[in-house]
Amino acid sequence: MKNLLDLKENSWSLQHSSSMKAKSMYYCIRSIGHFCCNSGYHTNREHLNDVLLVLTLKGTGYLEYRNQKHILKSNEGFIIDCNEHQNYYTDKKDLWEFIWLHFYGCQSKAYVHEILSNNHSPLYFDDDHYIKDKILDIHQLLLDKNLHIDILSSKLLMDILTKLIIKNQLSTAETVPDVVIEAKEFLETKYTDKIALDDLCNNIGVSKSYLIRQFKAYTGYSPYEYLLKLRLNEAKTLLIHTNKSINDISFTVGFESVSHFIKYFNQNEKVTPLKFRQHWR
Repeated sequence: MKNLLDLKENSWSLQHSSSMKAKSMYYCIRSIGHFCCNSGYHTNREHLNDVLLVLTLKGTGYLEYRNQKHILKSNEGFIIDCNEHQNYYTDKKDLWEFIWLHFYGCQSKAYVHEILSNNHSPLYFDDDHYIKDKILDIHQLLLDKNLHIDILSSKLLMDILTKLIIKNQLSTAETVPDVVIEAKEFLETKYTDKIALDDLCNNIGVSKSYLIRQFKAYTGYSPYEYLLKLRLNEAKTLLIHTNKSINDISFTVGFESVSHFIKYFNQNEKVTPLKFRQHWR
């Protein structure tokens, strides 16, 4: 670990200790700050059980994380898992000014790894200042010593994470290959039919290995898993809103046998189709 907090006098940071109840339920703030760097500012560390969110206000900063180097300009920031090695520092001439917060708890690490798994980059661009405003709102809660700070700051953190996930998915969606879009549309239209992977690949004109790899990368499912998901969702609707028998529903949505339908349903919903119907009606 090599940290050099070479900061100007107008830099600040605040610490926060959440209640035991908050730690068991919420996203929790550990610390927040606004750093105006001198030329020697440098943080190099790992094995910290937090998530770090940084947003550049002015100047230029650099982040080295997961064997990649990133440049940070105004309105650009990053979110990282601090348990992993990170190295970030200011440009020597164009001095970095940024706001930051450390937080933990709930599913914070899962959100970060979902963001990183989609585009492999911890960077984001705060073009509408949404994230900046949320960070400043959290700062104000701390300054005000708000009695409800734990739950209110958790809500603001959830807003930030949701924004980052949505921005990430929108940017990913722009690059989804046509083969994935065509396969998805085909399955959504034909899911009640008997569909073999060969049929799907022949319809689109690609190999099985290529389709499986691309479809999984952009949807999180294999084509077969996505097909079963479509059938399951329709089966749940029919169980709740019709009087069709379990047998009829299984064949209506495309399962080849009732036993396969019941087994798959039970694996995903942790109840049988009959128990599911009884619970919701």
